[in-house]
Amino acid sequence: MNRNWKLLSGACLLHLLLLTACTNDERPAGPDARQGSAVAFSVSDDTVRATTRTAQGTTDISVLQTEGFGVFACYTGLYRYVSSTTTSNLMWNQQVTYDNTLDRWTYSPLAYWPSTESGGDDTYATFFAYAPYSDGTSDAASACIVDFSLPGETGDPWLTYQLGGTMYADGADGWKARQVDLLYDIQRDQQRPYLPSASRVTFLFRHALACVGDRITVTCSDALQAYLKSLYSGSDVTFTLNTLCLAYTLTQKGRLVLNGSATPNWKAVDSGDATVTRLLVFNPDQVIATVTSATDCTLTDYAVTDQGIFYIPLELDGHQQSVTTTVDYTFSTGDSGQLQTTLSLSSIRQAGEERDLRLVLSLP
Repeated sequence: MNRNWKLLSGACLLHLLLLTACTNDERPAGPDARQGSAVAFSVSDDTVRATTRTAQGTTDISVLQTEGFGVFACYTGLYRYVSSTTTSNLMWNQQVTYDNTLDRWTYSPLAYWPSTESGGDDTYATFFAYAPYSDGTSDAASACIVDFSLPGETGDPWLTYQLGGTMYADGADGWKARQVDLLYDIQRDQQRPYLPSASRVTFLFRHALACVGDRITVTCSDALQAYLKSLYSGSDVTFTLNTLCLAYTLTQKGRLVLNGSATPNWKAVDSGDATVTRLLVFNPDQVIATVTSATDCTLTDYAVTDQGIFYIPLELDGHQQSVTTTVDYTFSTGDSGQLQTTLSLSSIRQAGEERDLRLVLSLP
């Protein structure tokens, strides 16, 4: 800002800030051009527990600080938030980033708490947030966060999430790299604090997606162990895992309506390809059972830690989300074969849940 702009009166400057803060100036009647303190944001320390699961592995709140989050905000004047009558008139997909030098969350242009004509602070604003931030076009998150409610659209703000983004562009491994672990929060009917230093809206982010298969363990059933013992004829019998294929059939698209503070509000979105299938292939050549006598069998649990599969906890058109496991194996006797089973994900479809896969192998 140059010297001439600095000469503007305080009232005029604040008026300009009001206009730049709200590109969709549709506030309810009541507030005049005068402003309160700037709206500031913080993130609850409890969010650390919500951000320990990311597409790139286990981390902490630093990932949220690196990628930032988006905010929709609605000013409702003297009335509390009612989704059917309001728009995102205070902020629309405002990017908020962390400034390490200032040690705080920042954004631009600033938005200000509106004041009533009497100068009172008894007006309301509701804030909706999601992470990581997406501009909907070019950044990394936009591969999965592909659409938003319009700036002037009446109703709760929403975003469309597409699992894996353009998953076919660079194969299965590329699909895996494009995972985005979506977070969200809502802070309803906030009022401007009396002290500017306390004028912070604090978000506590939650997971909008479920996760399965971060840790995969393979072991043998009692029946399989008994079969291996029956093969013993004076020399050790081993059961070797050659390849493991995990084919997840998952719902591809969903609309997250940002109005649920306890559980995410997912809505069905039609798609030409309603599901996506992803293959995770391992080549461990891992001995997981060794028989040393007709009665003794030693098991070695084979565990592989992966980033897991994030998925939308929503079944479209009655389609059941599942994972089909296919195991190729060999015995030391020279025999080989394949085992296959399908597991339903309906029992772990709660958002925020993260379950390991334990595959207990048995003969067909």
